[in-house]
Amino acid sequence: MRAQAGFGKGTELVDPQPGRQTSAEYVRQLLTRLTERANITAHVTLHTLRHTCATHVTDSDVVEGS
Repeated sequence: MRAQAGFGKGTELVDPQPGRQTSAEYVRQLLTRLTERANITAHVTLHTLRHTCATHVTDSDVVEGS
């Protein structure tokens, strides 16, 4: 999957500094780069990603706590 997203060996998907807080701006920029590399033309934000995940959980009848 990493190769399909345009990432080479050694390229990190998250902040490469463990133990430090990752900024919201860093995550927004990462999401923008990932959507561009995946040729996604829709406007994607962290908020829409959050709701998409919540919808998938709801639609899959996942029971909370399991």
